[in-house]
Amino acid sequence: MIIQKFGGSHFTDAKPFINFLNILNNSTDRTVIVISALGKTTRLLQSAAFSAELHNREEWERDLAEIEKFHNDLICKLNLSKDVINNFNEFMINKIDNLRQYFTSIEVLEELTPRTLDNVLAYGEEISLFIFANYLAANSIHFSEIDAREIITTDDNFNDANPNLEKIQQNINEKLIPLFENTSIILTQGFIGSNENHETTTMGFESSNLTAVLLAYSMNAKEIIIWTNVEGIHVADPNLVGNARFIPYISFADANLSASYGNKLFYTKMLQICEKNNIHIYYKSIFNPDGNSTILQNEHTSSIPMMNILDGLSQMSYNGIHTSKISLSNEEVYPEFFRNFKLFTHNPENIKLLLVSNNNISFWTDLHLGHFSIPKTLINEGQSIIYILNINPISFLKFVSDNSEFFSRYEFTMAQIQKDIYAIALDSEISREVSNKINEYLLSLPE
Repeated sequence: MIIQKFGGSHFTDAKPFINFLNILNNSTDRTVIVISALGKTTRLLQSAAFSAELHNREEWERDLAEIEKFHNDLICKLNLSKDVINNFNEFMINKIDNLRQYFTSIEVLEELTPRTLDNVLAYGEEISLFIFANYLAANSIHFSEIDAREIITTDDNFNDANPNLEKIQQNINEKLIPLFENTSIILTQGFIGSNENHETTTMGFESSNLTAVLLAYSMNAKEIIIWTNVEGIHVADPNLVGNARFIPYISFADANLSASYGNKLFYTKMLQICEKNNIHIYYKSIFNPDGNSTILQNEHTSSIPMMNILDGLSQMSYNGIHTSKISLSNEEVYPEFFRNFKLFTHNPENIKLLLVSNNNISFWTDLHLGHFSIPKTLINEGQSIIYILNINPISFLKFVSDNSEFFSRYEFTMAQIQKDIYAIALDSEISREVSNKINEYLLSLPE
């Protein structure tokens, strides 16, 4: 039994789908395939919902149009029959109409509840599953599919729901396992589930990997393959840092630390289950299935210095604030700050860095602050954060000092987050050059 997870931002044309098909054709194992939303769909759905709450119809209509265009363009690249494309077009029209009704309702009520947001976000996985299922059927692959909401039971903590392992085990035994009597391939969605009242929930951004782990745990599968756009895991994103060192094995401790600082390959809840139950996860490239792969495993390894690069962020900064006066009991002292900051408190994972000094509070988020009713003077778009993890602070600061001529050319904020963790906040236009320079330091360290 193998659990494999496909989808995400790299499924934008035919090539990953062709490789997906070849992988299944070459597999002899029973396989459960977990499908996640494609491209930037989830972020666009979230952005549209927030814009609707703020009465910004132009913004949410633009996001919705981008979602529709992306999927319509994609389906035309997959060499499918006219009948399949027409069927998809009808399906997509229905989904877009439903989403438009949601956003209009949110706009009228001027309220976006966590429950409604989960209903909206689930559309990304629904559309993705429809595309994958039709692609397999068009290529004569025999399979079954099951909606994840029938098997992944969670609590009522909308937007960050916690899985009910006992109930999930029961659901899988009763509803999923019997499907293997007629096929060796089963498709389902990641990210989404439902509570005891059968209401849609989501388990947090990037939690499709968690779905794969929940299935592996419940079905006693000891192997999970997560297909990404790079060969295994590196000390930095090789799409941004050309010669980043490859990591063949990584411990749960390092993976958990990296997840805490923005690495989307890992998810804290999934790591806890894998570590406890000795489930191995293989990270492979959908573009080169036979290339290098990284194994996430229980075996202890020494901590690996790593660099996480978070691009496309927005910064909101308040100057002239006496931070000693900031508390929930005296919001009237800085009403504008609290009004804007509360926009993000129900989704704290959207805040990627928070820095506080004597008279300044700044935070960086992956939400587009321009969509909100926030004064433009407080917002700085197009920002990045570089996290450097598991490093010796003395040697790292010496490297920065030795290369002061290089670093003095750029404007950035550097802060020590923990003893062996640094954060650098800077403009996205220079993040690649700075991260490649820092990679020189990482390459100089012993393996």
